[in-house]
Amino acid sequence: MRRTPVLLALLPLLVLAGAGPARAEEEKPPATVAEATALLTTLVDLPRARQRTAMAKRLANRKEVSLATWLRAMKGFGAFEAVPPGPGSEKVEVPLAQGTAELQFTTYVPEGYDPATPAPLLVVHHGAGGDGRNDWRAWKETADALGMLVVCPGDPKARGGYTAGAVERETAWAALRLARRTFNVDENRIYATGVSRGGHLVWDKALRAPDRFAAIAPMIGGPRLTASGGQNNLRYIENLVGVPIRDLQGSLDDPRLLHNLRYAFSKLHRYKARDARMIEFPDLAHSFILGSVPWKEWLGAAKRDPVPERLVRRFAKEGEGRAFYVDVLQATDKVKEIPQIRVDRRWSSMSDERRRIYMADYIEDRTARLEARYKGRGVFELKADDVRRIRMLLTREMIGEGGRVDVKWNKRRIKRTVKPDLQVLLIEFAERFDRTFLPVAEIKVP
Repeated sequence: MRRTPVLLALLPLLVLAGAGPARAEEEKPPATVAEATALLTTLVDLPRARQRTAMAKRLANRKEVSLATWLRAMKGFGAFEAVPPGPGSEKVEVPLAQGTAELQFTTYVPEGYDPATPAPLLVVHHGAGGDGRNDWRAWKETADALGMLVVCPGDPKARGGYTAGAVERETAWAALRLARRTFNVDENRIYATGVSRGGHLVWDKALRAPDRFAAIAPMIGGPRLTASGGQNNLRYIENLVGVPIRDLQGSLDDPRLLHNLRYAFSKLHRYKARDARMIEFPDLAHSFILGSVPWKEWLGAAKRDPVPERLVRRFAKEGEGRAFYVDVLQATDKVKEIPQIRVDRRWSSMSDERRRIYMADYIEDRTARLEARYKGRGVFELKADDVRRIRMLLTREMIGEGGRVDVKWNKRRIKRTVKPDLQVLLIEFAERFDRTFLPVAEIKVP
């Protein structure tokens, strides 16, 4: 496995980071950027979120490391090894919240990859029964043209198709985290694609975490519409209004899959999505033609804005409220992750398609919605439906003069004054290590 070298010379400093706050009488000289970087490396590479959060809180008490030093270390974070071009594949073990998962980790490194320069990344998810070992081949030409890394993570539990389960998503996120620690990845140019089961997975991840991708290209897979098991993700389709999408799909495939896809794209077009397109092949079933999209031009033009002027967050599940700089913390009692569908006497006379639309509308009505607009330094407008409480993560550039923040929440105006909080910055970096979005403060509204 390609790894970032351990900075042995800084080991005493790293050990100290795991201890409690230094005693008042032990004054320390200001830390250098190199020392802060070593601490961040240890923090980010801890295997589990609870460990990273605990260390981030301890580091926030390190008075000898200034905010300016932390920010400089974060903006230049990552020391990556030179890697020869071409494919590679090996078995790796990734940590999960509970236990670990072993997966096949296949990569393709394009000619000219420079570990000192952030490169775009395409994550490719395989279909049921596969392990991703050969999936890089379809993307080699595009990867070489764009200088794009390709990572194809296997999933050992993929034999029976996609179940929209939390462990499957967690394994996929762990594989992305490993890719970003192995290679110098441009966090604003991360793309995801997948076939069949992998297409379902791409939809599921992007619908629940729309701020992680610059573009998605799912193929013969789609979002889900079901009232059971918390699997319904079609209710979140508006989350993707700002994410470019190309979906390739045979018109003779499973009618339920086709219904969900057509419904999803009709919604996206109604919401005036930026660049969402479904490409159907009338004579194909569970198949598609990869060359129907100019991938070099389309992917090459797709770049995530870490602080978009407008964003929408649909929400129904605790812990899944984050999108860019907003995080829905609490919804009203009307919002249900698994609502009990109630029907009237019209149900018996409805067609199957009409029933599915009724169910989709019913579930959507029990989904919270937050629309946020960033109007300029310190000024925000929020429109909230069935949302009780959110938090906003703010970079230095997003805060007004004197720390002032002015938020219009529906018809209510909320004014706050914020101060930098190292704990906010370090916890955020521990989880996302995003060098282009470094929030130094948070507020909770209303």
